[in-house]
Amino acid sequence: MLQKCCLISFIIIFIYIYLYVTLESFNVSTQTTKPQSLSNKSTVSTIPNILNTPISTQLTSEIGRVLNISSNRILNLTFTGNISNGSLNVSFTILEPNTAQSANLEKNSKDVNELVNKLMSLNQFKVFINGVLVILYKIVSAPVPTPNYFNNNGLTKISDYAKKKYISVPNDASLTNFYKLGIDDNFNIVPQINM
Repeated sequence: MLQKCCLISFIIIFIYIYLYVTLESFNVSTQTTKPQSLSNKSTVSTIPNILNTPISTQLTSEIGRVLNISSNRILNLTFTGNISNGSLNVSFTILEPNTAQSANLEKNSKDVNELVNKLMSLNQFKVFINGVLVILYKIVSAPVPTPNYFNNNGLTKISDYAKKKYISVPNDASLTNFYKLGIDDNFNIVPQINM
């Protein structure tokens, strides 16, 4: 009887400790994420929120701000460099505006690309990332040399033809018969068709 009482009290104490730790950690996490009151809103700084945003997202929104276009029109953004140096090399593609963006009088991609080239050539493409003024430059891409390992166009055509024919081979039962090694009457190993 004493053993049962000790076991039950141990289980009750364990459950109590588990619930206490769980509820306490929940209270701590909700206290740290509580929104600021309206009276304290004017003193809240937005810099920590900016620092938590990825650089690619900040860069996309800043490029959109400078070019006066929607940031969702900017695709294939790549960048290299160090923000602390105040410069980044970037490359991106600008999409044509959709009907809503055209209604907001956003420029077409040709005009925006001309503006990008003008700003980058004058070193005037300036954005703010993590509170730092950064000048954007165009990534200079060297032409990728094509390997000359396989420079015979005739063999390429033959290879393409063989791939097409291989795909179009009918599925026949006789084509899936394979050889196996068997033993004949004189105990010699001979290949036999597996059926």
